[in-house]
Amino acid sequence: MCKRETVWLEPQYTLSISVTADKQLPVTKTMTVTRQAYLNDEVQTLITTMSALSGEHKLDANDARECPSSVGAVWDKVAANKSYSPVAALETSGGLGTAEAAGNIVRVGDTAAVVTEVDYKNVYYLNTKSPWIGTAQVNAKLGSDGTLTEASAQVDDETWSTILNAATSLAGDFIGAGSAASAPAAAAATALTPHTSTASGPRVSCPVLAGWPTPQESVSYKTAAKTTVYKHDHTELSELDKPCVTTREGVVGGSFTVVAEDMDAKEKKDDADTISVKGAIKLPKSSDDKGKAGKQEQ
Repeated sequence: MCKRETVWLEPQYTLSISVTADKQLPVTKTMTVTRQAYLNDEVQTLITTMSALSGEHKLDANDARECPSSVGAVWDKVAANKSYSPVAALETSGGLGTAEAAGNIVRVGDTAAVVTEVDYKNVYYLNTKSPWIGTAQVNAKLGSDGTLTEASAQVDDETWSTILNAATSLAGDFIGAGSAASAPAAAAATALTPHTSTASGPRVSCPVLAGWPTPQESVSYKTAAKTTVYKHDHTELSELDKPCVTTREGVVGGSFTVVAEDMDAKEKKDDADTISVKGAIKLPKSSDDKGKAGKQEQ
């Protein structure tokens, strides 16, 4: 059999912002964008704006940049662009090729090799002949893949011995050696924690924007960005009726798995048996270097 396998990686970026105005309940918004959208200037401008606003702010009547409506206008524009959103179910929608051409997924593996595979379509049975009188036994051991790894058969044929015993008994009765009949044999399966300012001051008139709070005294922002990489692994088996080589489009069908991995969580994962050390270590001079230094001093 020819086994072809293609692996793609699909990074997705989730942005979130939580706005708390005048000690009220926070308003939280979240969006997920593709790789190309994340690299777009418009999305990068939004990320820069969010980072600059993170924290607590006492509003200034002469500066509306810290008002939720300012960052909200940029956020709403990005969220309204549907081309920035990842395509759901790339496998079933046939969008792998389109996503790769757009740069939203990256092909990291493409192989083709001749392999041995178990044919589960045909089922075979292991049998042995059973004697007229006697027993037959078959022992079989199967591997983890269901294939036969070891087999043995044993036959205990008692047909002729039984016939001879019966003939002897009949002859004895006929001669008159006894008339007693022989007795028959006995059978036996991130929470966000916004912070609000406690300072009070003059009321400020922030512009009103639908879906965003309108503070009058203070506002605080909590922002976050998370990267999730989806691994698309496609495998296909075919007969050896043509060369077993990779194709330009890769394996877009066949059997597949899609596994998500939170890259940010992976970087933060702690290992109880590992100590992480950051810094520099100055190595001591070798004996040869010390000898050279001593000679120069003399």
